[in-house]
Amino acid sequence: MSGQLAAATGLLVLATAVLAVAGAVAWRHHPAPSARLTAVLIWLTGAWCITYAGEIFATDLPLKLFFAQTEFFAKVAIPPVWLALVLRYTDRDRCLRGWTIPLATVVPVVTLALVWTNDFHGLMWKTVALHASSSYFSLAVERGPWFWANNVYSHGLIALGILILIREAFISTRLSRRQIPVVLIGIIAPVAGNVMYLTGFSPFEGLDLTVYAFLVSGPALLWGLLRSQFLDLVPVARAKVVESMADGFFVLSPNNRIVDVNAATLHLLKKAPGDVLGKPVTALLNMQLPPLLEAVNGHHAPLGELTLGEGESARTYETRVSPLQDRGGRTRGQVVLLSDITDKKRNEVSIEDTIRRKDIAYQQALIYSNELNLEIRARKSAEEALRGLSHKLEQIQEAERRHIARELHDEIGQALTGLRFVLESNRDKSPNLDEGMQIINDLIQQVHDLSLTLRPTVLDDLGLLPALLWYIERYSSQRGIVVNFKHRGVDRRFATDVETAVYRIVQEGLTNVSKYAKVDSVDVSVWTTENMLEVQIEDSGAGFDVARALTPPNSSGLVGMKERVNLLGGAFTIDSSPGEGTRLTAQLPLHRVASEV
Repeated sequence: MSGQLAAATGLLVLATAVLAVAGAVAWRHHPAPSARLTAVLIWLTGAWCITYAGEIFATDLPLKLFFAQTEFFAKVAIPPVWLALVLRYTDRDRCLRGWTIPLATVVPVVTLALVWTNDFHGLMWKTVALHASSSYFSLAVERGPWFWANNVYSHGLIALGILILIREAFISTRLSRRQIPVVLIGIIAPVAGNVMYLTGFSPFEGLDLTVYAFLVSGPALLWGLLRSQFLDLVPVARAKVVESMADGFFVLSPNNRIVDVNAATLHLLKKAPGDVLGKPVTALLNMQLPPLLEAVNGHHAPLGELTLGEGESARTYETRVSPLQDRGGRTRGQVVLLSDITDKKRNEVSIEDTIRRKDIAYQQALIYSNELNLEIRARKSAEEALRGLSHKLEQIQEAERRHIARELHDEIGQALTGLRFVLESNRDKSPNLDEGMQIINDLIQQVHDLSLTLRPTVLDDLGLLPALLWYIERYSSQRGIVVNFKHRGVDRRFATDVETAVYRIVQEGLTNVSKYAKVDSVDVSVWTTENMLEVQIEDSGAGFDVARALTPPNSSGLVGMKERVNLLGGAFTIDSSPGEGTRLTAQLPLHRVASEV
């Protein structure tokens, strides 16, 4: 292999690699409108390069002809794909609809068919021979009529795309003007090489300079993709931007006549272009705009407002007036922008009305809140007073029970005991006194039981634990129910009201067990924590509906226990349901502790 042939083939392989990378970069931008068409176009040029490398590398005629025919798959596809890319890039997609694409593929399809059947008609190449140069073998062909027809068609499509891009460069933004030359370089370089090859002005005998021009177009396209954001920012004509604006836009001459207007302005004025163009602006906008126009004086005017229409159909527009200056800085007219702010103004009014109503509601709520706070404080004060009164009544009640119990034990009990002694001393004189003695004994026992029920003296004399032990033993012997009593930290004296409350809770709780639970045993626990004295009574008996039981007048005993605990600042809970047993728990704060026993 000669050095020149190796260099020619190596350059084509390099061009193919660059174009493959450029196509991959373009495909990566697939959300962009023209990304995939760009990738296809680049890959087609790469396919042309690699197949042409195969053509110049082959040394026999059949193989060279095969590669030359294979090249036409890319050659016939590149022009229509190029034009489609330009139309998509310049936002002319409507030209690609309908029969455009099918018609554009007729010539390429016919060309491919003629290329592969050339032996039968010679429309593409009249003669094909192998030409030997000093460095390599090339094809020497005499081109047929359809070859030139296809070239005219292909170059026509490419030229049309170039003209569209050149026009776009003049009417688009500055950024697009920097992008479009990159694209033009990428396509004009191969076209120039192809023209030189077809006209015989190539400095390299037998080499098609078209594919070598891809060494220029490939890097140019890659640079455009990576640096000038070719696919990310497509060109948009300024005229199209103005025409598609939702805001009204019109241009005034120096004498304030309308010389240009967009569709949005015509819509808000409800007029045709002929009724607006050339007319004084004051005749169309009811003399509301001139103060703003006079304020321009070569500078941007402040924002203003313009109202069109009457009644409910009236619309409010925010107006912005800017001077239209030539390159010398002289004012040649004015540009007016109208933005519909009707909904914004209505929303502002609605918001202000809402704020006002909310402020009134807030003031009313504040007054109501103050009145409610006063009422709450009054109720709390009344509840505190009532709670204090209830506690005082409990204390008075317990004091009365204590007094009555002592009276029954000391006065009436002693009187009955004395009466029994007198009767016993006279039993020998009157044998009929036995029945009276029995009555006296029963009466003494009843007075004793009544005294203990009202308030056992052991509670006042010895404290809570002895009183509970005495009561539980007496309860078990009388009711036949086993009481499993557990205690911890209660072998000391507590405040009188605390001791009384715990004793009454145990007393009332065990009474309810004997009446309703229908059990043979019950668990009673009393213990102390750091600052609480706790009581728990639990059975596995019939249970009940707690909410119903606490509703007066169903259970005054439970309500009384709860009120007694609440008066001391404690907590009282009942866990029970029908058939599931009952657990009663009371927690009493230890505010005052007496000396240990």
